[in-house]
Amino acid sequence: LDTLNGLQHTLRMNGSLSRNVKLVAISDANCTDTFQTTVSVFPGPRAAFGNRAACFGKGADTLRFNDSSTLLSGMLMQPRWDFGDGKTDSGKLVKHVYAAAGTYTVTLFASSNNGCKDTFIGSALVHPRPVAALRSNGVCIGDSLRFSDNSNWNGAGIGRIAWKIAASDSFSGAGGAWKTRNPGMTPVYLFVESDRRCSDSRTDSFRVYPLPVPAFGMAPVCEDSTTRFHDSSRIGFGSIRSRNWTFGDGNSSSLTHPTHRYSTGGRFTVWLY
Repeated sequence: LDTLNGLQHTLRMNGSLSRNVKLVAISDANCTDTFQTTVSVFPGPRAAFGNRAACFGKGADTLRFNDSSTLLSGMLMQPRWDFGDGKTDSGKLVKHVYAAAGTYTVTLFASSNNGCKDTFIGSALVHPRPVAALRSNGVCIGDSLRFSDNSNWNGAGIGRIAWKIAASDSFSGAGGAWKTRNPGMTPVYLFVESDRRCSDSRTDSFRVYPLPVPAFGMAPVCEDSTTRFHDSSRIGFGSIRSRNWTFGDGNSSSLTHPTHRYSTGGRFTVWLY
């Protein structure tokens, strides 16, 4: 019972309820009149959803938002969403893709069939994703193939860097060296993962060059005659770019098939390299 000219009254409830409200007006001459009506009170929704996180790019940045709002009685209407990037949607379960990494404020608007409303504000985290890139050069067989991480981490913290060379040998860390064993194209696989478990990978192939096999022939000649040398060197693939000859008497040549005149007789050691 209240005796105020205007009032607000709070009802504790566990669902919809109706109450009869009676107004008794009394004049200063003690004249009275009565008005009675029924007031219906409906429960309001409790808007809620879980905060979401994803990695940016490569299709993994699609965030799924699930409305978990509750209502004691009545029916929840179609919820509305504001994703904090100027985009909106409606529905119990919605998907959204953000155009850039960052933290976004997401607002859920819940309402009931009786017009009661509630709002819940949460967040969506879109973590930056590294873009894998590696650096290396071709080498000759027997030399070490050196490789290093050249990835763009896009502001993300470094979590893990892993390598696989020639589909067999595995390494970890920002770089290293691998002893080559066979000529040909050698695949190098790089996997990078941020401290938020956003990852990328890349495979490049680098050439391991075979060594040339030097060989030559010549015919025995007499003193003070011209000796002709024939280069028969070979290589697995590619071409031999240069040659160096030493004739054992202090003279040399860089021709493919040189000639040389010895001024004295004897035995001379000829080198081709």
